[in-house]
Amino acid sequence: QLAESCITDANAARVRLESLHMTLLFIGERSVSEIERARDAARSVTRSQFKLRLKRCEFRARQAMVWLRGERSAALTGLVDDLRAGLQKAEVAFDSKPFLPHVTLARKVSSATEAGCDLNWPAREFTLLRSVPNPGGSRYEAIERWPLNIETV
Repeated sequence: QLAESCITDANAARVRLESLHMTLLFIGERSVSEIERARDAARSVTRSQFKLRLKRCEFRARQAMVWLRGERSAALTGLVDDLRAGLQKAEVAFDSKPFLPHVTLARKVSSATEAGCDLNWPAREFTLLRSVPNPGGSRYEAIERWPLNIETV
């Protein structure tokens, strides 16, 4: 509902519900060996479950997209930092741009209305995804999932 209230462009390519995700690190196309090293690095991360706070529906005109902007938390930043350190140690290249927590709702957007929100999305696991391009937008396949430790959230 929030996405529909923000996206005023009828031709926007909305992200399918099953494809919603927050990219913690982008590694792009990698060799089988690099994927195995990335999996090993991720396997060594031990963090607790937490809630992702999504605070604002934003229109990014330059990127022609609408996303839900996330709030930085110690738990989220720690998870990203641990993954970065593990990938560096494993010598797997990744996009080193500063982490900007967000969940993309639509692409190819020419107009949208921004709005505040207060959504809590439980983070119970993190996943290595493969992007598979399709005519209707990319589809994501899970390569491997790692659960976050259960603690009081």
